[in-house]
Amino acid sequence: MFIEFDSKKLAKQFSDAKSIQKTFGDMSKGILARLADLEAAETLADMRTLPAAHCHELTGNYIGYFAVKISPNYRLIFYPTQQPPPTLADGKSLDWSQIDAITITEITDYH
Repeated sequence: MFIEFDSKKLAKQFSDAKSIQKTFGDMSKGILARLADLEAAETLADMRTLPAAHCHELTGNYIGYFAVKISPNYRLIFYPTQQPPPTLADGKSLDWSQIDAITITEITDYH
């Protein structure tokens, strides 16, 4: 999957393992694991097969976004780069199998 970042600052923070470690400390192992999973996936549908990632669509203030688990509380938040995102025949549900590029926006504890 192709990964972009929502800002230059975020792209710099995610530029390499050393930057990730410096910026995120103890969460860096989880972040590196999820980035590797996302990069290896052909589409977002592949992420559903990884229970540790717990990839899911968000609701409320984050409608249209997705999250993957970094730690028990923290999530990596992203949205499909293609806008509007591809939908299934019902026109409402997102077609995860057609999402092959994402834009990462933040790492947060939204719980």
